[in-house]
Amino acid sequence: MTLGLVADRERRARGEVERLNDELTGTLSRLQTAQQELVVAERMATVGRLSLRVAHEVRNPISAIELNAEMLEDIVRERSGDDMKEAVGLVTAIRDQVTALDALTEEYLAFARFPRPHFEEESVNHLVQELAEFVRPVATRQGLTAARRGRSERCR
Repeated sequence: MTLGLVADRERRARGEVERLNDELTGTLSRLQTAQQELVVAERMATVGRLSLRVAHEVRNPISAIELNAEMLEDIVRERSGDDMKEAVGLVTAIRDQVTALDALTEEYLAFARFPRPHFEEESVNHLVQELAEFVRPVATRQGLTAARRGRSERCR
């Protein structure tokens, strides 16, 4: 009879070890997936920071090109002749392209900037209740009780 109890305990222990091993394997797999996602997110954040920096650096030459094209256009307009008409057209084309590039850069910078935070009032009691409901299944599995005390009850 004692041998049967030992064998039964060993079977239950093996089953528990197998269950824990499966749970651990699943946790390890989720951790590896999360780690891979984190690496991708870090790379994307680096690319984002780099492209934001490039956009800022591009703005300075764009402004200089725009200013110089405007001054060149003023000089060319003061002169007459067929060559000058063509030159005005070329300078206008340069300014149009610079304006488009400036708009694209500005649009990117506006997209890349962090949005302003939006604050809302929230009940702390409601948040605590949601947290308790979230934690309750894990606590129950571990033999713990998650309970919320009312206002009149004091925590000890």
